[in-house]
Amino acid sequence: MCCKLTSKGELINDPRTQELVQLPNTEAGAVMVFKPYDHVSYALVMQASNVLEVGDQVVSSVD
Repeated sequence: MCCKLTSKGELINDPRTQELVQLPNTEAGAVMVFKPYDHVSYALVMQASNVLEVGDQVVSSVD
């Protein structure tokens, strides 16, 4: 099963209003899940456009 990786968007200050703004999540790459279990799964990173970090999310892709 192939899935997308997303990185959480940054929290920045709006230069005009000085309010905190949450930027949208960005696509960080693609993984192939090869051993799914209830509480943990193993996946192979197939492509990465950014450095992957703890907290990046795996989102199932609908193809």
